[in-house]
Amino acid sequence: MTDTSQRPEQGEAYRRPVPAEEHSAWAGWVVFGGVMMILLGLFQIVQGLVALLDDEYFLVTQNGLVVNVDYTAWGWTHLVLGIIAGLTGVGLLAGNTLAPSSVWASRPSAHW
Repeated sequence: MTDTSQRPEQGEAYRRPVPAEEHSAWAGWVVFGGVMMILLGLFQIVQGLVALLDDEYFLVTQNGLVVNVDYTAWGWTHLVLGIIAGLTGVGLLAGNTLAPSSVWASRPSAHW
């Protein structure tokens, strides 16, 4: 009769646990930061489009602004910053190594 037992090397392969991927405790915070950056970028883009397309939407007149810039300039500024923030959030979620450096550079305390 033939031996129906498994060979030792086959049995070992089935008994060994598969090592789980090790995740750092920071992984959850990076995902949270990436999602928040994407949402922030979307809100900035909407704010920029509103400033570009409808000047009468805001209640403050041109004389009441802190910085004497028209709404078109603020609209383009918000639009560009929203695109940068959204792409940085996508980069964080994708694991791009350039994304954390752009987050660091965009912090107000990072500028001299």
